Amino acid sequence: LNRMYQLKTGCLLVSSMQLAALAANYDDKLFLETLNDFGNLIGLTYQIHDDIIGIESESEVLGKTKNLDLIN
Repeated sequence: LNRMYQLKTGCLLVSSMQLAALAANYDDKLFLETLNDFGNLIGLTYQIHDDIIGIESESEVLGKTKNLDLIN
């Protein structure tokens, strides 16, 4: 599950943060690795939150069918 979330959301966040750092000519290896870890943690947190609200919220609020992730 963690790998799926990393590929689903983490990579999007990591790439945007690393590209911004590189565009600012900040290429410190430790900093870029830290951005990688940070982006993946934010992506994981986002996906967990999305899963929880997908179960707890009503379909009208979500804009999609409630519990849809449980069906798939």
